Amino acid sequence: MMKFILNILDIPYFWFVFFAYFSAFILILYIYIDTQILLRKSRKNNNKE
Repeated sequence: MMKFILNILDIPYFWFVFFAYFSAFILILYIYIDTQILLRKSRKNNNKE
C-alpha cells in the first residue's frame, strides 16, 4: 500500500491536479469572505442614511 502511495506522489499530474483544486478552493474561500465583509459594510452604510 505504501509503495502505491509513493507511486502516486511520483506522478507530477497528481500534484498539478491537487494544486489546481487547492488554489481554486482558496480562491473561492477568499471571494466568499470578501463578499461577506463588503455586504456588512454596505449594510452599515445603508443604516446611516
